Amino acid sequence: MNDLLQMIRDGEPVKKVLSTVANTAMPELERLRTIDDDEFTLLSVWATRSANVVGVAEALSLGCVLSIFRAASNTDSRRGVFTRTLGELRISKTQAYRTMAVWRRVGPRIVEEPELTHMFVPESLKLLCEEQTPDEALNEAIEMARSGLAVDIKTARGLRRAHAKTLGLDRDADLSPRALSSPAKPRREPESAGPKEEEGGVRQFTGRVVSLVLRFRSDPDSVDQKSIVDDILSFVEEIASGSPVRSRSLGSGGVS
Repeated sequence: MNDLLQMIRDGEPVKKVLSTVANTAMPELERLRTIDDDEFTLLSVWATRSANVVGVAEALSLGCVLSIFRAASNTDSRRGVFTRTLGELRISKTQAYRTMAVWRRVGPRIVEEPELTHMFVPESLKLLCEEQTPDEALNEAIEMARSGLAVDIKTARGLRRAHAKTLGLDRDADLSPRALSSPAKPRREPESAGPKEEEGGVRQFTGRVVSLVLRFRSDPDSVDQKSIVDDILSFVEEIASGSPVRSRSLGSGGVS
């Protein structure tokens, strides 16, 4: 147990700690409950930082591996292989593309500055690397990590929301690079009220047809069937020609 605590004090890599723990009997490991508060605080800080390192390293590694394989399978004949492989690995497409985004957007920087892995919760890094997150939010998060400030999920969401607002985008708007570089398209107003009037005419006509059918079923002799057919054909011809739909009587036996 003392050797394990000394390794933690010395900042040994997690892999080395893992090897030591693997060769430690469980009763020996359970003696950790007897450590004093100062040692426990040390262990708590180490556990948090190490968990982040492992999680971020996993996201980067998986993203790098999948990015390599994706690039090689990006042909018509191989594209399906990538999807099948994800299924065999039990990796969802969402998980795959999120980790690939982490590698694409911050992989090289973290490889050059591995100490950054201590400062990010894995999920916060994934959120900051999503396409919807502005580059400004990601860059600010990295600067925070460089200055020794931890970036958790709440912080990541706050940065994304703040920079989206600065860029004049709604919280749920498209924050992709394409949207950020393209001017917003003005909303096109309808040219006239004609379509609404036509829609109203169609609804009125449909309602009258339904009423007429119900009446025909209950009292067939009260309705002029030929007049109804002629009127419907005339209606269809008007739709085909683009003429406005007018209110009609639906034959001499029409319903008021």
